[in-house]
Amino acid sequence: MTLDRGTLRVKGESRGTRDDGSTFYHKVEKMVTLPQHMIDADAVEACNEYGMLNICIPKKQQQQGSVPRTIKVKTGAA
Repeated sequence: MTLDRGTLRVKGESRGTRDDGSTFYHKVEKMVTLPQHMIDADAVEACNEYGMLNICIPKKQQQQGSVPRTIKVKTGAA
């Protein structure tokens, strides 16, 4: 799994033998584009539990001083 410039790429494959003796091979690759300015790329985590892949992508914490502010709109001639 990779995260590069907002693109999360998940690749996987499985091989095995069925009960009847036949073999199988399965390969998958998925890509998702994420908003770079909203995610904390250094804190992304993934775990595989009971064959289920869980990916946690936390939002960036709002930085001090970046609180939305009100801007007055002036009317008339400047």
